[in-house]
Amino acid sequence: MQYRKYSFYILFVAVSFSWNFLNAQPYPQNYFRCPLDIPISLAGNFGELRANHFHTGLDIKTAGKEGLLVHAAADGYVSRIAVSSVGYGNALYITHPNGYTTVYGHLSAYNAAIQNFLRQTQYKSESFEQDIKPEKDQFPVSKGDVVAYSGNSGSSGGPHLHFEIRETKTEKPVNPLLFGFNVPDIIPPVIQAIKIYPLDTNSYVKVVYDQNGKSSLKSLTANYGQNVKVFAYKKGEYYYLKNVTLLQAEGNIGFSVEANDYKDHDYNKIGVYSIELCVNEEEIYHKSMNVLDFDLKRYINTHVDYAERMKTGSWFEKCYVSPNNELPIYDSLKNRGIVPMKSGNIYHISFYLNDYNNNFSTLAFDVSSPQVKPEIPPIEKGYDSILSYDKPHNINLGNIYINVPKNIFYDNVEFKYQDLPGKKHGYSDIYSLGNAAIPCQDYFDVGIKADNLPARLQSKACIVSYAYGYLGGEYDNGWVRAKTRTLGKFLINVDTIPPTLVPVNIKNGKNMAGTNQIRFLVKDNMSGVKNYRGTIDGHWVLFQHDAKRSLIYYTFDEHCPPGSHKLVLTAADDRNNTRTVEMEFRN
Repeated sequence: MQYRKYSFYILFVAVSFSWNFLNAQPYPQNYFRCPLDIPISLAGNFGELRANHFHTGLDIKTAGKEGLLVHAAADGYVSRIAVSSVGYGNALYITHPNGYTTVYGHLSAYNAAIQNFLRQTQYKSESFEQDIKPEKDQFPVSKGDVVAYSGNSGSSGGPHLHFEIRETKTEKPVNPLLFGFNVPDIIPPVIQAIKIYPLDTNSYVKVVYDQNGKSSLKSLTANYGQNVKVFAYKKGEYYYLKNVTLLQAEGNIGFSVEANDYKDHDYNKIGVYSIELCVNEEEIYHKSMNVLDFDLKRYINTHVDYAERMKTGSWFEKCYVSPNNELPIYDSLKNRGIVPMKSGNIYHISFYLNDYNNNFSTLAFDVSSPQVKPEIPPIEKGYDSILSYDKPHNINLGNIYINVPKNIFYDNVEFKYQDLPGKKHGYSDIYSLGNAAIPCQDYFDVGIKADNLPARLQSKACIVSYAYGYLGGEYDNGWVRAKTRTLGKFLINVDTIPPTLVPVNIKNGKNMAGTNQIRFLVKDNMSGVKNYRGTIDGHWVLFQHDAKRSLIYYTFDEHCPPGSHKLVLTAADDRNNTRTVEMEFRN
């Protein structure tokens, strides 16, 4: 394949656009200090692709350690203290007079004043998990004050500090790098591959590969419902398509790109700041990660190639936008990024990928649309009906139904129904409703007729998805009804098994004087641990929950003075199956 080399002017214009766009933002510079006393090294950046959401802050490395001092980034007041076994874990929110709120997540502990207030609230409410909004004058802070200590709480995959800056009024997260934080970087994004999509029945893509110096040519043709993946390689300053000698397409064509970014001396992958797609040197798509919206986070599932993600785990960012996509990250769009290719023409395609420090990578190639179409196998209809994304759909198939509001899908979807043989231990047939690789924006209703469900098990019944597991639900007048955010295979099952409580460092009659904690592993086989409660001598004590390690633990405090005691610990799952252990111990 022949590639047209870019002029310096074209590259300069593209790079200047991104650089000028960055520096035109009206964000205060150097108002916020780094929340840690170490240089910023990133484990994750703003806008990085995550399951069902974009990352909304900076994950700052703490050299694998917990307990580093966390400082208030600017003057303000503590506006929220949130404690959870998942998500941000122990989190702190500080509201500042300039209209922004900073967030500090995965903390190990708070400063003494906040920690004491939190413990009092936990004991008063008899709950580990908290979402407290203190009065404005309760915890004022000055820039640089120690407000907490770094940790690994919540869903953190290792010790680090999650740091966010949000607009206080809207709670929309803003890229912290827009505020002047210094994160040195000279490494441009790395492009791994692209994908090409025929987007309607009149479209096709043909790729001819040469893997052995033109001694072995391989042709691959895709039409509507299929796509072609082509790997990239770098030679000199530019990226090229690997082993491709001919690339043809016709009709409405979409592109996606798989790429990662890296920071100096950091070997972990992070997200690409901006992606620009040009056709014949005209920009048709541009996305950049400046401001996000928590209410729109699940739209990431249409921003990326969701089916590819489900199949291989790879993140391909689509450079064309679905009709139902409300993300605020698209700065420029023409024809939603779709490229209409007509026979007899050649289209010059170029990708520009930038990181925040304006290091850029370029991939360029030509696509021809010949006068004579290659022979393409006919498309076999693999669906029963088309569901429009902008209309509600109430589908009742006798023993199963779904009620789907409008705008649950991101585009029109092909829908197929199958009744499959029942599964051992299940209490209904298996029903296949559409494809689990079709992403959904929100919950919709699903119900399965419960003819084979014994009355004694009705309170334990639930609906299970093959792709996502337990969905919950309730028995109601001969049906089990639940909410789901996925299509795919469903059946009725029951959960009659309570959680397990396995002592880690305690047994009945043990002298615990040599330790400061009581620890248990808590797990559930299906519906998940819903709640737990621990008492010593009949009084509630603070068992903390580390969900990622399936651990609950109590640290001895004034509520358990030295002496002989009786511990009662109970855990319940979402179907109200309970497990209780009782032990006597000394400390």
